[in-house]
Amino acid sequence: MAEPFEHKELPVEKDLSETLVSHGVQGLFVITKDGIPVVERFYKKENNFKAEHSYLVGGFFSALAKFANELTEGSLLSDVGFSTIRIHIEFTPEILFLLVFDESKLQGMTTDIVRMLLKGTLSSVKSVFQAYFGETELADLKNPIEFNNLRNVLIKMGPTLDKMVLESHVETLSIFQDSQASPFRFGL
Repeated sequence: MAEPFEHKELPVEKDLSETLVSHGVQGLFVITKDGIPVVERFYKKENNFKAEHSYLVGGFFSALAKFANELTEGSLLSDVGFSTIRIHIEFTPEILFLLVFDESKLQGMTTDIVRMLLKGTLSSVKSVFQAYFGETELADLKNPIEFNNLRNVLIKMGPTLDKMVLESHVETLSIFQDSQASPFRFGL
């Protein structure tokens, strides 16, 4: 029987990982609103991240999102940037989705276009979680052993999530590339 807080992600397929990184996608985190990591997927080879760091990342972004929400009287934090790395954040009432992205891969796109691209990239993953959990199932899992069992199920979904991230990203990127050839550009 696994320890209650044991956490082992399945590795990312090498070819899929390289493709995601070449498109700028470096990682995906799914955390509860309380900062507990549910899924971490890393696509960049040079990754010094350890499993125990995921709790620090989860707690940090949960606290940052709560702070921004209180500071701006209800507005949600959409992204955080570190040099060329941007972390895009999507919310449901119980889950935060974080997409780690290398912004230098999107030279020439405005900030608004980059945000819409990252939102589109996360859309299928967010949809799957909303369909799978509804709005409250994660909040109801207060027992650490039950929560760990759920995480172990989600870990098995990792390779499927990776493919979904790539497909969503490529599809959304193609929409923006097509729109740039058009004089209408989504009204921007």
